[in-house]
Amino acid sequence: MKVLAMLTAWGLLLAPFSAGAEFYRWVDREGLEHYTNTPAKVPPQYRDRLEPVGITERKVNVGDETTVPAESSSAAIEEHRDNYGRGEAWWRRKASTLRVQLKDLQGDYRQLEKQEQEWQDTQKFVIGAGKKKTSPYLKKMASLEKKITKVRRRLEVDLPEEARKADAYPGWIRE
Repeated sequence: MKVLAMLTAWGLLLAPFSAGAEFYRWVDREGLEHYTNTPAKVPPQYRDRLEPVGITERKVNVGDETTVPAESSSAAIEEHRDNYGRGEAWWRRKASTLRVQLKDLQGDYRQLEKQEQEWQDTQKFVIGAGKKKTSPYLKKMASLEKKITKVRRRLEVDLPEEARKADAYPGWIRE
């Protein structure tokens, strides 16, 4: 019985040193990075995308705090840049500009909708059942719809594709 207890104790003491845990990384279709140490937990459609991840002690996350060892300086950690030398700030500005354009166009469209509704309401009270007039706002609304569609496509389809081709991180263009 003593032998079994000693073997168990030695096994428990040596287990942390012999456990060389491997970690894996994969990116889902939305561009989100995931990490695991159990490949079986990865959804089947992403298993061919698994990449082994080397463990380094240069950066350690503890809860919400990030600590960097004192011997390494922040200048030594180089910022990732895309294939054209553009960094995170450049991609965030580009995405932000498109979001502002989209928001402005949508605001203009809502304003035109209100004006169209007011115009329709006034037409109900016009005396005389003559020829129906067409709204002066419909053409402007159709034009704005096209612009909104174009900017939304640039933001949601073209920009992510451009970032993917340039090897920029997907998170750089998210809000």
